[in-house]
Amino acid sequence: MIGSVEVYVVKKESNLGRRQAGNLVAAIYPITDGVAGEALQTVTVPEAQVNDKAPTSIDFNVQVEAGKRYALALTTDPPWPAGRPVTQPTYDWVNKDIGLTIPCLPARSTPAALG
Repeated sequence: MIGSVEVYVVKKESNLGRRQAGNLVAAIYPITDGVAGEALQTVTVPEAQVNDKAPTSIDFNVQVEAGKRYALALTTDPPWPAGRPVTQPTYDWVNKDIGLTIPCLPARSTPAALG
């Protein structure tokens, strides 16, 4: 079972100098033959509970199968459109690109391998 994950994010300032990055949205996806399925669970962490430059714990309750791969995808609420200049606060995070495209995610989302 995936009960909790920790993510390390950096809150970025907007062009207006504000540091409210919005809510952080995390989802866990099953991976079969390199293709992500439907999200098993999505959790929204209010911006006030997201730590800047320190681990943030996100509680999940996802049953997993031995030997199966899963991906954790992070995005923000509201999502920030790709290709537009940052005029609102957002987050940066370290990620490992595992070559997946999850069509239902906004472009700023980054799937990373779990297990």
